[in-house]
Amino acid sequence: MILKSLNFIGEPTTVLFRKKDINIDQLGVFMSRKYQCNSDMATWATLLLKGKFVYIAEILSSFRIHEGQASLRSKIHQMGLRELKYLLEDGKKRV
Repeated sequence: MILKSLNFIGEPTTVLFRKKDINIDQLGVFMSRKYQCNSDMATWATLLLKGKFVYIAEILSSFRIHEGQASLRSKIHQMGLRELKYLLEDGKKRV
């Protein structure tokens, strides 16, 4: 996920996990770093460190992309790229 810079797991509304595996303060956090643009990927990485998971390849939801989307703005996009770099660096520390 992090190596390919692709959130194939999905948006927060498409994932089910046990409430006991993460608390509200850990959402958007990976390796003690808080993420703004890639908060979902940071959360998934944190949860993946906790143990087993199941990935269903069947498409169960969709994500709409539109011109007004914040992630398409240059400043937000650049911040997201920086965060991906941090996710990759922090992830390598865990391997």
